[in-house]
Amino acid sequence: MKQIKSFLIYLIAFMFFILLSASFCSEKYLNESYSVNLSSKTLYYAFAGNLSDYLEGKITDDDDLNLNNVDKDYSKTFSEGESGDEILSYKLILYYLDYLSDTPNNTFDSTTTKAVKEYQTSRGIKETSKLDKLTMQTLDNEVVDYKAGKSSEDIKKYNYILYYLGYLPKEPNSTYTAETKVACEKYQKERSLPVTGTMTPQTRRSLDSETLTYKEGHKGDVIKDYQEILIRTGYLKGTSSGTFDAKTTAAVKSYQTKKGLSVTGNLDTKTMDSLDNEH
Repeated sequence: MKQIKSFLIYLIAFMFFILLSASFCSEKYLNESYSVNLSSKTLYYAFAGNLSDYLEGKITDDDDLNLNNVDKDYSKTFSEGESGDEILSYKLILYYLDYLSDTPNNTFDSTTTKAVKEYQTSRGIKETSKLDKLTMQTLDNEVVDYKAGKSSEDIKKYNYILYYLGYLPKEPNSTYTAETKVACEKYQKERSLPVTGTMTPQTRRSLDSETLTYKEGHKGDVIKDYQEILIRTGYLKGTSSGTFDAKTTAAVKSYQTKKGLSVTGNLDTKTMDSLDNEH
């Protein structure tokens, strides 16, 4: 059955290009005639070479597919001895996929060479041990979850969102701990997301869309940033500590009163927008 489905998808894709080049019919006609969305992930996976994973259920329609990478420049190949932000970004994907065991840096070292080779072998890619075009394209199309035991700045970011939303009881760090897993599961359940205990792409999108309010007891760099604005504008005395204490609450209330905002003592969206416009 899988072979038949695969054959039909490739057949439809082939027909599409024949029809397109010959101008025999429009995209609308093809969609209506064959019930195929030409922008769908199914066709993309067919042409990207990931159709087998898609058909076997390793990739689903709910997974992230970075279509922005279609026009990405893959002209440069990275190899051992080089360094840079692009190398770090691919090492992070390898790390999340368990091909690297330590939190990555931006250097292509011998450990990276081994990880790239193992990845290429597992994906049926020519084993160059380099970050070449096909390897980078395949890595960019991976669906990555953040999970227990991993550490990164991205995980730190989402840990803080869970913390400010009240799902983590204390200020977090950059590690996906057992507490993060419990908090993630609770968040997923309350947001009607698949409860995986990992930060799936869908979970991360949901967290990114949250509106945060900072209040007394919270800690973090974002608190410190707004304390510095309150100090500069004369509403708060002393130095910025990054801890939302009683003095900060009083300063925020004074600011809100002066600006005609709702006096809550919390750093809500309107208060932060106003503070951001202070010069």
